[in-house]
Amino acid sequence: MSQFVIKKLPLRLPDDLTGGDESLRGLYFRSLIGPANVGGGEIWGAVEVATGKVVSLAVCVPPGKALNETPEEREQGMNELTSRLSPEAKDWREKIMAGQIIPFCMEALKLKVSSNIYRIRARKIEQPSAL
Repeated sequence: MSQFVIKKLPLRLPDDLTGGDESLRGLYFRSLIGPANVGGGEIWGAVEVATGKVVSLAVCVPPGKALNETPEEREQGMNELTSRLSPEAKDWREKIMAGQIIPFCMEALKLKVSSNIYRIRARKIEQPSAL
């Protein structure tokens, strides 16, 4: 039986996915939340009870779907985010994220988009906001 250790990776989301451009953080989160709203997904949040602030969120898409797979979903923020990224950030997303990280995770975890479970994309929110 295999054993696994869960540890924090050096990837600094969403900084790496925005090329470090802090002005794109809101748009990055919109590019995750918007598609779930129009594509039948669900959005779950970890809320600090004492303050009511959202400290983390998970975007879940239905079985057989992937986030931002339709033009309508990409229009919710991904198209704008991609157009505003620096050439270096676009290169990183294409070569490293899409070309290496995602395929490795999919193979290592034996993930299939057509599986019968919800897929989750979770993100920690650096600066919590009230509901």
